[in-house]
Amino acid sequence: MDVAGALKTMRERAGFSQEEMGEHMFTSKSSICRMEAGKIALKFHDVLRWCKITDNAEAWMAMYAAFDIAAQVTPLTQIITGFITLGGIA
Repeated sequence: MDVAGALKTMRERAGFSQEEMGEHMFTSKSSICRMEAGKIALKFHDVLRWCKITDNAEAWMAMYAAFDIAAQVTPLTQIITGFITLGGIA
């Protein structure tokens, strides 16, 4: 998955310049440029924040699903349990 390219596409579709995105992400335009070019290591919470700012819940779920599921079993179970509990299904 090309996360860097996806970040740029999400930002552009949301109508933000790199400078505006930097303000929302509490970082510089230069850092946004490097993130979108894949030249900076992204932290999981940064990708989550990016998706929230650009209103891309679908992209967030697609990126989450692309991570190594074996390493995510416990958090994934907690999320699923939370959804079931919150949804009144349990």
